[in-house]
Amino acid sequence: MFGPDKRKHRSTKSHHQAVMTRAGAISLAFVGTLSASSTHADLSDDAGRLVLEWSRRGAAVKRLAPVFAEHGQSRIFDISSLPDRDAKPGCTTVAFVGAPTIDFSIAPLREGVPVEFLPLPEGHPGVSLDADSVRSTQGTATFTRCNDARSELSRIVMAMRSPRATIETIVAHSPASLGDVRDVLTERVAGVVAPRGNPGRPLEPGPLAERVVRFEERARSEGAQSFSRVTTSASAEGQGQTRLRLVEGCHRVSVMAAVPSGFPRPATDVDAEARDDDGRVLARDRSETPDARLDFCLGDTARIMIVYGGAAGVVPVMVNDAVWPIAAGIPNHWGARVRGGFAQAFRRRNAPPPSALPIVESMGSSGATIVPVAIEPGHCYFAAVGTLRGEARSIRISSTIGDQYLRDDVIDRPEGIGLAFCSEAETSARIEVDARGNSTYWVFALFPYGGGTP
Repeated sequence: MFGPDKRKHRSTKSHHQAVMTRAGAISLAFVGTLSASSTHADLSDDAGRLVLEWSRRGAAVKRLAPVFAEHGQSRIFDISSLPDRDAKPGCTTVAFVGAPTIDFSIAPLREGVPVEFLPLPEGHPGVSLDADSVRSTQGTATFTRCNDARSELSRIVMAMRSPRATIETIVAHSPASLGDVRDVLTERVAGVVAPRGNPGRPLEPGPLAERVVRFEERARSEGAQSFSRVTTSASAEGQGQTRLRLVEGCHRVSVMAAVPSGFPRPATDVDAEARDDDGRVLARDRSETPDARLDFCLGDTARIMIVYGGAAGVVPVMVNDAVWPIAAGIPNHWGARVRGGFAQAFRRRNAPPPSALPIVESMGSSGATIVPVAIEPGHCYFAAVGTLRGEARSIRISSTIGDQYLRDDVIDRPEGIGLAFCSEAETSARIEVDARGNSTYWVFALFPYGGGTP
């Protein structure tokens, strides 16, 4: 009796756990659906309030079906066939309502101009880009025309500027103007915008010698092992260039210009870029800070051209270089560019350097590529991608392991990119590399970290 009863108890318990698991999954899906639709529910409530208030004021109100638009996409709203549009005297009000954070524009579509395709490109003859164009404020935009001018609102084009959004459209016919949407949706009134004013001159960066010392102290605290300095002079236009012979490793090059002693003097805001012998840009700094900073990694010794501008005339310029060594675990059989790309991936993610060679290596080209990899439970890994050949506009790497999804992407000179992940009980991971560019080839490598967190 004990054996059958025990098996029956286990069977009942397993069935109960399966039911609870399914119930939990359904509950989570329901909560996710509620969360995803909460924004649309708020928008629908706002549109309903607007319809109710305008109807209370005696207007004949028509609420169109909501539309979904993405960035750069245009939608045309044809209200010429709606009833009472040409009733006289009176006014027609067309309101567009989206979430308060979105940005879009509306404009009348001129009569008689055919629209052959969507989205409408900028400058299309059918779009009125003059004073009649209206840009949204707090997610709302309104057109009102009265009496004979109603015909101008027969067709309206809406162009989405935000990444994506849902738009509610309400059309009302009334004896007099209904005003702006925000007269009803008062929570969308942004208030008075203060003038920008004049922030004054940029801050002076200070003496050149002190800035060099601070640069080296910070790099040394982050693990830099060698330093070098080159002194040059900027031209009368504040520009110049210098060629450096840099050893393999990850480099942080800072370009600093002295501040002239005379007054008044131009502001010091140095911009710079590093190029290799092929003219390929390795790093670029166009920030608003006085000194330029360039971070890149080299898989072998190379000659690098540093081009700069923004100095305050003919002044001394100091080019400082701090170097971090490349870990021995990063392979070099793919060439110097890939080796430098792998090293840059680790530095970009502040990941510990690998202590062992990669356990998986693969090569791919432009487009999306899936790389399945076998992993061990309880171990951590670093997935890196280095550019082998070509010029990539962007590279994205993502990993799916169990219910974990991680992603990293670079859209500005993606020489190296990577991410770290750990396995709890999984024995496989799905890596996807998506490279966009011209004749781009890349190399993928999976570096093991062993047990524990990387």
